[in-house]
Amino acid sequence: MTTTPQDALPQNVTFGAFTWDKFGGPSNREIDMEDSLWNNPSNLPSQVVVQPYSTPGNLVSFALPNLSTDATLTRFMDWQPGEITFGVRKGLYTPCAMTPQTSWFHHLYATNPALNHFVPDEGDAQFRFNLWINAGSAPSSGQPVTVVVSDFRFTPARGAFPIGCTHDAIGSLPVIGGTTSLGQTLTLGVDNPAGTQTAGSQAVLAISNPTTNPLACGPLVPGWGATGAAAELVLHPTAKPVVLFGQNPWAGPDHPVPFALPIPTNAGSLVGQRFHAQGAVLDAPTSSQPVALTEGRELCIAP
Repeated sequence: MTTTPQDALPQNVTFGAFTWDKFGGPSNREIDMEDSLWNNPSNLPSQVVVQPYSTPGNLVSFALPNLSTDATLTRFMDWQPGEITFGVRKGLYTPCAMTPQTSWFHHLYATNPALNHFVPDEGDAQFRFNLWINAGSAPSSGQPVTVVVSDFRFTPARGAFPIGCTHDAIGSLPVIGGTTSLGQTLTLGVDNPAGTQTAGSQAVLAISNPTTNPLACGPLVPGWGATGAAAELVLHPTAKPVVLFGQNPWAGPDHPVPFALPIPTNAGSLVGQRFHAQGAVLDAPTSSQPVALTEGRELCIAP
């Protein structure tokens, strides 16, 4: 997510968000989301690219919305075997809210040998940002240029997006397997990677409908972090969550208690709906750390 007016970059400056694998062959597994006029004011200011850009259909340019009053842009790239989905929306959103109907820009690129279109596998690709001058020796505006990336998130699990603002609980609610698609079973794990509680403690998982912006910061609960610090309550206290109890006790750090969430095949009415999940490890009340909240996830039900 960027909060700098990307439609106002000097015409010879490029901001890029992209994947890169230096051992990834001729195209380095490069997939780009870029903002630039490429030193030509008649160009559209943004583009997505699956390299090589010279192949027809591998580069798609588009206009940006008016960012004069609010420069916040949320972008996502869903990279799956055989297809990549790009999305751009003005404001602050999770991928669950980035549908073709709600996005400012939405594009699907799929492997099609007849068109010489090929989606690379992941290899050793990393995600990077850059800001560079594509013509001349200085920005054409004559002024310094800054782009603020206020939030970046990655998840290997489709349909289960990390939410919240604190980061001390990273890895405490991993996706063990599955997806959020109809007929599938998503399995989340509740863990305390810090290991500050007693093996044999009870694990719980709470699920509710979202009542607030999922990327906004939730209230902090003193002492409920895994290390004894304050923890962020992602679930809204008035959301009346469904609470599930783990069938197995927590066995210690890096042994998450599994919670299987089956999604019925005939639950088509759930497609497009969002749910928030957050777990906790509950130790004895006399423990130095009786409660350790996990990170939160937004679950987006897909066809």
